Amino acid sequence: LLQYPIGLITADEVLLAGGFYGSANSNYYLYTNQNYWTMSPYLMDPMANDTVFSVGDNGTLGYTGVSNTLIGVRPVINLKANTTFSEGTGNVNDPFVVKTN
Repeated sequence: LLQYPIGLITADEVLLAGGFYGSANSNYYLYTNQNYWTMSPYLMDPMANDTVFSVGDNGTLGYTGVSNTLIGVRPVINLKANTTFSEGTGNVNDPFVVKTN
């Protein structure tokens, strides 16, 4: 069992899903037309505004200062490797149904 199965997405996961650093992309499933944080640090500097990677409202992977309060979060749920789906196609009108054992 995972001790903490809910968290924030990482910058690596955004890239693997189809996000591009510094380039807009509205054609992948993480695009939401909203700004949100990742959990990946970009620059930690005690003399400046610390920054983390974020996904912009245009789908681009970028970075945002941690003092920015106008940005959201999107949780990520981690499933065990042997998780199966009992039905659904995975789209918004027919989501996957997770089968529990």
